[in-house]
Amino acid sequence: MIKPIKNFIIFGGSKGLGFEISEKLANEGHNVLVLSRNFKKKINKKNLKYQSVDLLNIDDRSLNDIINFADNIDGICFSQRFRLDDEKDKNSHLKEYDLMVGSIAQIMLKIRDHNLGGSLNFTRCVIIGSTYSSRVGFDQDWSYHCSKAAQLGLTKFLSVHSEGMFNINMISPSVFMKKNNKTYWETHDRYQKWKSYPSDGMITSESIVKGVLNLLIESPESQSGNNIFIDSGVSHLYHDQNK
Repeated sequence: MIKPIKNFIIFGGSKGLGFEISEKLANEGHNVLVLSRNFKKKINKKNLKYQSVDLLNIDDRSLNDIINFADNIDGICFSQRFRLDDEKDKNSHLKEYDLMVGSIAQIMLKIRDHNLGGSLNFTRCVIIGSTYSSRVGFDQDWSYHCSKAAQLGLTKFLSVHSEGMFNINMISPSVFMKKNNKTYWETHDRYQKWKSYPSDGMITSESIVKGVLNLLIESPESQSGNNIFIDSGVSHLYHDQNK
């Protein structure tokens, strides 16, 4: 059976998980538009296009281009990450919130309002979150925890304000092994701790990408507003087993 070609937008697809998601979708033959502020590496495929967008300073023209393109979009993935350019910036926490939460709300509500009464494709949306959306760790600042918790609240809010046009879910990975850094992690104390967990080792970016694609392509329309942990069940262990 030939799978239908679908159209996707990936925000923050210039590196990391966003890049891997874009690459996987393009390799499967889908049309992908990657939106990011910077592009350090690109995939040379006809079905993959790039557009520079600064989500902290998105103008009306760029936003309208996204909205008009979204008329025929089957899936949207928000994988943008906040990177502090200036450690002395006293407003960095506000910028982090605006990028990680405000930009998603702005785009999704604009898409909904633009298409009220229209013929929008049903769109599946995924936010790349973190287990820190509902837990706290020592290795991240308070602003990171607040942004991730707000992303989860936004996921729930948008799920009941979708007007039936989209579903939206959040995937929350824990610490994971990126491509090509297995050697680094195998000598790390944290990896040795993970060897005693159900996953028998640290989860990989490939498993996270697989979960994202499942939601973007296969999820039921009624599956919405969920926070899906990808951590091999580690988040459900007793606190004294999860250090």
